[in-house]
Amino acid sequence: MKKAIGLVFLMFALVGLPAAVSAQDAPTIRLGFVDLQRALNEVEDGQSARRRLERDFERRQSELNEKQEEVQAFAQELEASYQMLTEEARMERLQEYQLKLAELQEAFVAHQRELAEAEMEATSGIFEGMIEVITEISTERQLTMVFEKTESSILFADASLEFTDELITRYNAR
Repeated sequence: MKKAIGLVFLMFALVGLPAAVSAQDAPTIRLGFVDLQRALNEVEDGQSARRRLERDFERRQSELNEKQEEVQAFAQELEASYQMLTEEARMERLQEYQLKLAELQEAFVAHQRELAEAEMEATSGIFEGMIEVITEISTERQLTMVFEKTESSILFADASLEFTDELITRYNAR
């Protein structure tokens, strides 16, 4: 019954539509797409930024590893001497261990946050430059719309619509 009512409404709606637009009156839609992640990884500025970020990550990771080793050494020392300590000394040492562990966790979170901020700062200028190049290419090719290719955004497109290589070449030439 619901299908029949829906069909009747659809028929009335179609009768009320103006005449179909002819193919020659329809606007031409020209599409393109780029893989910004690949471009970021392949442009010279992106490679340089990645090397800086990796060095920073390694330095910070080394600091975290040192702190973690200190906490582990403290835990081992606490475990070895636990039975010989008074109840009051045990509680004090456990609190000290928990404090060291919390400091390590805070350092890890700060490390992650700082790395994310550094990555955003390093890549934002590169992406701004890429947008300028994409705009130039799109204007030259008279593209109506440009999509970003990601793992889930474009399931299929003719390869001739992609201009990532041209984006990389032109960006590097600037």
